[in-house]
Amino acid sequence: MLTIGCDVDGVVADLHTPWLFRYNRDYNDDLKASDIMAWGVHEFVKPECGKKIYEYIEDKDLYDVVFPTSNEALNTILKIKSLGHRVVYLTTSTLGSSGAKFKWLKRWGFLEDMKDYIEVTDKNLIKADILIDDRLETTENWYKEGNFPILFKQPWNKKTIRPYPHTNNWDEIYNTIVALDILDDGLPQ
Repeated sequence: MLTIGCDVDGVVADLHTPWLFRYNRDYNDDLKASDIMAWGVHEFVKPECGKKIYEYIEDKDLYDVVFPTSNEALNTILKIKSLGHRVVYLTTSTLGSSGAKFKWLKRWGFLEDMKDYIEVTDKNLIKADILIDDRLETTENWYKEGNFPILFKQPWNKKTIRPYPHTNNWDEIYNTIVALDILDDGLPQ
């Protein structure tokens, strides 16, 4: 049995759509997630907004209007679990959103109970066989520690070439996990 760490925002939860909707409404802009080409969202908003963009994700009600990134996300997670693997959600939360992602995961059927949910900023502190994450810095650190990451492809990490999988295709993610489970030496020791 493998333990798969899975990020929430940008991997299974489409936080950017309602987040940018609120920003665009308030700042009369038309910013889309596809316009964000680096991790710092504040670099792509109007100067008068700047780092205030992060205040939107402090709203505990924001996750009431967040949808999954795709239908395939839940289906694949359920298939992975049906093979006997454990999926643990590892997510960085703000003080305002703390706990909201747990409720979101439960509401959408990704999670049954709290034992597979961890709010953590440094994901290298967590022991797992595989990490699926959309933040390049996180997957790089995971890889440097000798672990196996899958970089979930998003516009903010699209132009990177890495020695580990870089995809947002859930079939590829599933097949990678199955292949690593089959190989005797598929995972770093």
